[in-house]
Amino acid sequence: MSDFVSVPLRRSLVAGFVFFAMVMSLGQALAGDSSSQSGSVGATVTANAPQITNFDMKDTSGSPATIIGTQIVVLTTYTFNFRVNAPNGWADITHVYARIWHDGGNDVTDYAGQTTGANYKASLAATYSSASAPAVTDFSAVDGNIQYVQGSSSVTAVVAGQTYDFVLAFQDHAQMRAAKTPTSLSTTQYNNANSWNAEIEATDISSNDVFQHQQTGTNDYFEFGVATYTSVTFTGPWTATTTIAPGGNSNTNAVTITRISNFEFQLYAYFSTDLIKQGDATKTIPVSGNVLIRQTGDMGGDGTFTGTGSGNKVYVLGSVTPTYHTMDASADSGTVSVTFNIAVPLGTSAGTYQGTVVFTVQQKTPLP
Repeated sequence: MSDFVSVPLRRSLVAGFVFFAMVMSLGQALAGDSSSQSGSVGATVTANAPQITNFDMKDTSGSPATIIGTQIVVLTTYTFNFRVNAPNGWADITHVYARIWHDGGNDVTDYAGQTTGANYKASLAATYSSASAPAVTDFSAVDGNIQYVQGSSSVTAVVAGQTYDFVLAFQDHAQMRAAKTPTSLSTTQYNNANSWNAEIEATDISSNDVFQHQQTGTNDYFEFGVATYTSVTFTGPWTATTTIAPGGNSNTNAVTITRISNFEFQLYAYFSTDLIKQGDATKTIPVSGNVLIRQTGDMGGDGTFTGTGSGNKVYVLGSVTPTYHTMDASADSGTVSVTFNIAVPLGTSAGTYQGTVVFTVQQKTPLP
C-alpha cells in the first residue's frame, strides 16, 4: 500500500517544480533592458530693487500744499511724503533715508559732497535687518541740524510686508543756511545754484541702491529755499563793577550775547538813550565820549559811541565797511562776551545812572 501512495506524490512534486521554473523563465523573457542618467534643474532668481514713488514735501498747515519751488521757514514743521515698495518683501530692505542739502552754489553737488557742516545738510534715517515692517520709531535725525517730529509722522501699510507710505515730519533748526526761492525747476537735473535739494534713498540686502530726486506728478527735481532768520538775546544788565567818582571810569561786568543768523551778518550795538539819573531825568551822563565797548568779537580795539540812536553804532561782529561775520557752519547759535566801560564827567551829581542799549543782528543782502 505504501508503494501505491508514494508514486503519485513524487509525480505531483515534479509537476510543481516544473511549473515554477516555467513561470520564472517567462518572467525573464519579458523584462527589457534599462539605463538612467541624472541632471540638474534650476533657475536664476533676480533681486528686484526697491521702488520709490509718490515723492513730495509738504507744509503741514496745508498752504502751500507742496514746498517745491518755495521758501520754508526754520523752526516750522514740514514733511517728507513718499512710498517705498519692496518687491521681495520688507525683510530685504536695509536702509531708508530722507535727505536735504544746500548745494553750496553748484547744482552738481550731491548729499555726500556737501561737507561744509551741519547747517548745510541733514537726513532722517532708518536702518533695518530682516524687519517685517517699518515704523515711525525707526527714524532719527542724522548728519545735520534738523529735529525729527515723530508725533506728526506716520507709516501706513499699502501692501502689508511689502509696500508702505511714509510721512516723516521735521523742523529745520534756526541756523540752517538761508536760500532764496528757486526760479527755474527742471525735469532733468537740479537747476538752481545756492538752493536746497531733496532726495529719498532705499537700499536692500542685494546691494540695490535706489534714489528718488523728482516730485511725483511734475517730475521736477526737488529744490526749495529757506527764509532768512535772526535772533539776539542776553540776560544783562551791565553794571559798573565799582562806584565811580567824577573824572573816573570803570568797566562793567561781562554779559554773554547769544546771536543766531542763517546767513552772513553783522552784530552791532547802539544806545537809545543817554545814561539818565534815576529819580531826576534832567541829569545825564552823555553816551558820546563816555561809554565804550571793550575790544571783543571782530573789533580791532575798543569801540566808542559818538551819540545815541541807530546812526551811532559800534560793530561787535562784522564792520561798518561793510564786512560780515561768517555764519556758523554747524552750531545752532553763537556767543560773544561784551563788557562796557563808563566814564563819569567832572561835575556829575551823585546817584545811579542808567541807559538803554540795543543789540542788533543784521544780515547781508541779497541772498546769492
